[in-house]
Amino acid sequence: TTVTLDKHNIFEVEVHRLGDDVLSSLAPTYRAVAEDRSMMTMLNVMLPPPTPHHQLHHQSVKLQLNAGDGGCFPLHFDSDAAVDGRRVTALTYLNPGWTEGDGG
Repeated sequence: TTVTLDKHNIFEVEVHRLGDDVLSSLAPTYRAVAEDRSMMTMLNVMLPPPTPHHQLHHQSVKLQLNAGDGGCFPLHFDSDAAVDGRRVTALTYLNPGWTEGDGG
């Protein structure tokens, strides 16, 4: 069973769910990030899996805007083996002036 979490003041979309026209006109940089496989390739090279079956073969990019006013994720796990095969989550903060003390 999939449970949807209420995320007050958080707006998100998975890049692969956007149409090509939207990506080309509004988010070309994010399209390039979604199509770039260098991080996945380097993870497979630098952290070799025990078997080829365990190699990383798929990636997805999610865009998220936290609109403030208490907008934050509820406590959660990023992956559930019963739902998906995700093994790595990488976060990139694009907030101007963000520092490690801000958390995340």
